[in-house]
Amino acid sequence: MNLGDHLDLSATSALAVVLTSAVMYLLLVLLLHQWGARLSASRSSRSTATIVVLGAVVGRASLGLQPDLEAGVLALCTVLVVMTLLGLRRPAAPGGVDAVVVAGSLRHDALRRHHLSEADVWTQLRLRGIGSLEGVALALLEPGGEISVIAAGAPLERRAVADVRDADQLPPALFTLA
Repeated sequence: MNLGDHLDLSATSALAVVLTSAVMYLLLVLLLHQWGARLSASRSSRSTATIVVLGAVVGRASLGLQPDLEAGVLALCTVLVVMTLLGLRRPAAPGGVDAVVVAGSLRHDALRRHHLSEADVWTQLRLRGIGSLEGVALALLEPGGEISVIAAGAPLERRAVADVRDADQLPPALFTLA
């Protein structure tokens, strides 16, 4: 077998790799947009397995029946181009962060929106040594799926939550600083 056998991607095959890679990437982005917070917030073996399988399916579908070096490079470049184009169009508007606990109360609407369970939130609170919602001013689901916690009574400025969904509706009592 010689290297030339792996470097003869036809124009039709190249187009198929580009289209398949772009479509699979966009579908994965949509899927992760819908379910990503759940997968990131829960560090279980099931979540890890789901992410690995999704990546494998996308990679395999993008490369076609007979993957080769050219197809791999073309698929990688396609994903990077699509990712860049999506990044250029992504609005930098507020609302990327969502409050899942406000003033000691779980926000079930936010949990449903991000496909999180109460158990997911309790896991994150316990990992931080918190065993009661009473001590939590805010628990925020960050864009990467992490849950950040602000203890009740901790100094809090409005600008610290400027990117939180419906920040203007947070109780004034949470804010200790102007």
